[in-house]
Amino acid sequence: MSHTVSTVVTPTARRSLRAARPLLVILVILVACLLAATFLPGTSEDPRPLSTTNTSDSGARALVQVMRHRGIEVVEASGAREAVRLAEDPETTLVVVFPGSASDEVAAALQEVDHLVMVGTEQSYGDVLPGLEPEASGPQTPSGQPVAVDPGCPMAAPRTAGAVTKGSYGVLPTGQGWRGCYDLGQGSSAYAERTTSEGFQAVIPDSRLLRNGTVSEFGNAALAINAIARTPRVVWYLADFSDTLTDEAVATPAWLLPSVFLLCAAGLTAAVARGRRLGRLVPEELPSAVPAAETVVGRGRLLRRAGDRAHAARALRAGTARRVARRLAVAESAPPEELHAALVRAGVAPGRAQDLLWGPPPDSDRALVDLAAELTRLEEDIRHD
Repeated sequence: MSHTVSTVVTPTARRSLRAARPLLVILVILVACLLAATFLPGTSEDPRPLSTTNTSDSGARALVQVMRHRGIEVVEASGAREAVRLAEDPETTLVVVFPGSASDEVAAALQEVDHLVMVGTEQSYGDVLPGLEPEASGPQTPSGQPVAVDPGCPMAAPRTAGAVTKGSYGVLPTGQGWRGCYDLGQGSSAYAERTTSEGFQAVIPDSRLLRNGTVSEFGNAALAINAIARTPRVVWYLADFSDTLTDEAVATPAWLLPSVFLLCAAGLTAAVARGRRLGRLVPEELPSAVPAAETVVGRGRLLRRAGDRAHAARALRAGTARRVARRLAVAESAPPEELHAALVRAGVAPGRAQDLLWGPPPDSDRALVDLAAELTRLEEDIRHD
């Protein structure tokens, strides 16, 4: 008669360490990621045009730094609600960048601010303020060199600043106490101002006068500082159509992004450890593998061989129309007349918009290349690059 003997084998330290190795690897990665998220410096630069932290040519950091060196406190508001609240202080001037991007509710509240400076009417299609209409005066520097324009008015801010760059956008003072400076022709002015019962309101239509790349030309910086820095504090607000005066901004906890990153790293490590136990991957022969780049190139060669310039032109125009419509807040399903009207309001000549987006197909390869270049230029004009 045989007896079955059971033996209890205690795992050795090496076996225990080998079994716990995936967990140790995950723990090391979590600690390393946590240390990196805690001690590595992050970037706080805002890439939006005329942001106070944007150091590119389109930003306004240079002007803001000069005002801060002069003792002016400059605060960039996170939204319309904060901007209006901070502007209630009588010692504060509110700077609204691209006021045409603000909703009607926010625009009405901004007009009640005692000390107000609006910058950039490129995206404004109606009245910027009562008695003041935006006006696109067209490019003023055909040679590529900046051209100066003198104030021609007795107001203190322009008279002290002197000549500024003659830009492409102005305003038409039509009443309500507005006075214009820097005549751009046909009644359009590169600066306008009026005095209210509680303070002042001013408009600098062309935002390029404040941008890092052009603020040092002529008296651009002096005009901006004289118009804005009249109070000890300045609130800088980048208008956005999605902003409201009722919704509170949802604050993102500082630990949320590092936590998500750590969880992703842990999941990836666990997947790698599990995958090693399942064995290496076995490649599967696909029927055919054609890179996307070769497909695009092949299709282009077929169109060129067939001489189908009309089809290529339609594709170029459709892509440009879709991107421009998104930029001008026009629905992609809207009729062409609505997009055409939006382009005209943005300063594009009616004939140019019609010929570029809905004109006849090109009759030669050279004409197709020229059409593509003109469509690209149209997008740059809408983006104000």
